[in-house]
Amino acid sequence: MTEVDNNNYATHWQYFRNFSIQSLCHFLILNNEEHSIFQKNRWCKLIKAYSLNTYWKDYEKADVLFSEIIEDPMTDLFIYERNLIYQQSLINKVQFVNKSSLPKAEKFHRVEEAAVKVFPKIKELELCNNPLARTIKELDSQMQLPIDRNYLYKTFGACK
Repeated sequence: MTEVDNNNYATHWQYFRNFSIQSLCHFLILNNEEHSIFQKNRWCKLIKAYSLNTYWKDYEKADVLFSEIIEDPMTDLFIYERNLIYQQSLINKVQFVNKSSLPKAEKFHRVEEAAVKVFPKIKELELCNNPLARTIKELDSQMQLPIDRNYLYKTFGACK
């Protein structure tokens, strides 16, 4: 991991390297180990954010990592992968806000803010298997988000 962290394998086997990094980071997380790669490498941050959300229900720490991940350009990822990351970030935000002791109006505001921030990303994948669109449609049905509802339902309305 240190060799990868030091970028010593940057030109070798790009896809396999990314897959290996994710596997190794997952192994470290499951064994409750820390490494500096978790601060630098997007794949490791992502594995850690998913783990914080799923295993440890630490939505606040996961929110920080998801925010860092989506702030960086993700143009090297497949569109579907980006949409999954945005979807997971939004789901984590909802879980984080729901777990908080904020007043109900503030909770709604924060969820709306997160949904509006990622909403433009659904336009990158105008197919029924867009995970972010499904999540936004579900949220919108619960709380009427300030989004382009006409676009959302015209493009994804027939999706199941």
